[in-house]
Amino acid sequence: MPRSTVVDVLLKQGLITQEQIKKATDEKRKTGLSLEKALIKLGFVTDEDIADAIARETGIPYMDLTDYLIDPAVLKYIPESIAKKYKIVPLFKIGDVLTCAMLNPRDIMAIDEVRLKSKVPNIEPVLA
Repeated sequence: MPRSTVVDVLLKQGLITQEQIKKATDEKRKTGLSLEKALIKLGFVTDEDIADAIARETGIPYMDLTDYLIDPAVLKYIPESIAKKYKIVPLFKIGDVLTCAMLNPRDIMAIDEVRLKSKVPNIEPVLA
């Protein structure tokens, strides 16, 4: 999702105000941070707020993996090089569906490559 769109989503969902955007823009100019990181640094939103807002806007589920225990058996489906390249983690497999946490769950190339490498016909991405 483009950076300006993320801020628009946060604004639309009432998580930030125009005044907070202005303050974050000033912080961005001073520090070189992205606008989202400036909003976080100033305490206006959290990473989780941003991820949840994007998930609601796109209809892609969001999972907080902080306390999630990954079944080591599913790690075999995705080579480490692919997981690092696309920032993707297999979470669980039910039948012919492998659910994967992804930084960018709309990355069709990543999903296709995981499908090919894992030999699992259906990849279900979630935002993490």
